[in-house]
Amino acid sequence: GNLGNAYIALQQRDKAIHHLQISLELTLLHEPTPQSIGRAYNNLGTAYQSLSDLGRAEENYNRALAQSVYGEDGPGQARALGNLGNVAMLRKDFDGAHRYFTDTLALTSDPSIRTVALHNRGCCTYERAELLLRASGRPCPVLVMCGRGSVALDDGTAHRVPLSEGVAGLYEEAREDLGHVISSHE
Repeated sequence: GNLGNAYIALQQRDKAIHHLQISLELTLLHEPTPQSIGRAYNNLGTAYQSLSDLGRAEENYNRALAQSVYGEDGPGQARALGNLGNVAMLRKDFDGAHRYFTDTLALTSDPSIRTVALHNRGCCTYERAELLLRASGRPCPVLVMCGRGSVALDDGTAHRVPLSEGVAGLYEEAREDLGHVISSHE
């Protein structure tokens, strides 16, 4: 798996997939534990995701999730769910991504996994708010929160614009999640 992951980092994705498939086959032969098999499927999913083959990425992440559930591997479940959330984000399925990231947070107390999940959920929630704002016919310049229910548009006019409660709530939720990420790094 390490060689395949190195090829991903070097953006030699075809070689990465080749080596990660070999790694999966070797894992199935020599170390067939749910944790090891799940890790191999997660790695293969990451390689497919790097090729923008989201169908195969999702297929491998679901296999990783099944192995981690079978093996009662909480951290493995959290990694697989986080990866499925990333695929949902790439597909612009913000509701699905939000569920995956929330499930990830419910499964783990590992600070590094939680920080990534909070960051991803915060970005997902922000994107959901932006989508709702665009759907309302409003332009989406850079926004600066000014308190619940309104934002200042960073368009040189610095005026406040009222938002629907749903959009304002999403921006607030995103700010809260991303604030936790920042505070964990300070």
